[in-house]
Amino acid sequence: MSVSSRHGLLLAGVLAACTVRSDLLTDSAGGCLASDSCLALTASSTTPHAITFAWDAAALGDDVNGYMLGYATDEAQLAAGGAAVWDVERDPNLGWRYSPFGPKLVGRTTLRDLQPGTTYFAQLWARRRDGSSGVVAVGQAATLLEPPAQLVIFSEGEQTRPGVWLQGFDDPATAGAAHTGSQALWFDSCGFNGTDCTKGGWINARIGGLGLDASVISALRAASAYVEMFVQLAPLDGGDVTPVYYVDLRLSSGGGTIFLYGYPLYATLAGRTDWQRLEFPLAECVDAGGMPASEGLLQDTLSVFMIGAAWGAAVEVRVDDVVVRY
Repeated sequence: MSVSSRHGLLLAGVLAACTVRSDLLTDSAGGCLASDSCLALTASSTTPHAITFAWDAAALGDDVNGYMLGYATDEAQLAAGGAAVWDVERDPNLGWRYSPFGPKLVGRTTLRDLQPGTTYFAQLWARRRDGSSGVVAVGQAATLLEPPAQLVIFSEGEQTRPGVWLQGFDDPATAGAAHTGSQALWFDSCGFNGTDCTKGGWINARIGGLGLDASVISALRAASAYVEMFVQLAPLDGGDVTPVYYVDLRLSSGGGTIFLYGYPLYATLAGRTDWQRLEFPLAECVDAGGMPASEGLLQDTLSVFMIGAAWGAAVEVRVDDVVVRY
């Protein structure tokens, strides 16, 4: 659905010169910036199906209370109002200036389900408490091409390999559904380790004993390598699904080093029941000393995969087709 049809916003002409609602932008003294000035939307990371755009949220007025991103593969289409929409329904943190669920001051979002090897043009709209809105940042970035090789963390039957263990996940053969095949990693958020079935809670789940030789990833490919997985949120009571505002990813090496993709970085899951693809660049998974997994894993094995989040109440969380692509 286009930006103009969904939100009633006029986009024409704002890509080349940011002249719409420039009063949303304030400098340190509180005055408005020049009417033709926009913040930059910077691509902090890219994968074949995702682009993470970041902006300087602190430069915006305190009365900004939410965002929306319009994006398109054609600059003219974006300028004419034919952009696709990425909003609070896809990234729940975009409904806040200060999200209470993880990222605090919201200044980034990850567009997903994009096409590999494609340039995308984007505009960031800010919404104020009085209901007005306007473009405050523009940018563009290209997704990567899909790499040719992969290390399989989990797919059909992988948990039966000698030495592989599960913690938090239940028997994949008993999953309610799978992304491919008939098996998936899964757990029930209701009652797990005492979590409240009416509220949900934070749960970490792991698959370990993997013994994957990460040294097969060359230094050249490691810079663009990423973890890919598919996640589904299935309500146990048939009701609505609570979005997930903040997802942690941890990779542990055979030597015990933990590489974390977590705050101030974060991934989100929309409150939907279809399978959602998540991609985590290895370069953004870092150990306690700041070394990225794209460097630290190259001389070691990948031993443990962990995913954690504050999952919603009464939901079966399914994780499938987990691989490192390089």
